[in-house]
Amino acid sequence: MLKTAASAGNISAQENLGLIYSSNQDVPLNAPEAAKWLKLAASQGRAEAQELLDNLPRTVCSYKGAVYIFWPPPDNSDDSDND
Repeated sequence: MLKTAASAGNISAQENLGLIYSSNQDVPLNAPEAAKWLKLAASQGRAEAQELLDNLPRTVCSYKGAVYIFWPPPDNSDDSDND
């Protein structure tokens, strides 16, 4: 039902589906699927979806039953201690 609403363009359903796929709680973590739904919600002006999208892991892999999640390094471009 949630996927049907999200497919029909419901912004809240798109954001919630993205959150579900990114949380690794109710369904296995699926960053590409999470990004798909969060991008749709963000493209319709949902700021919270854009924030979730910005914090989504960029690489997810599994090895011998363990799941490894890699986020991009923080942007320290304004850090004055990097001289």
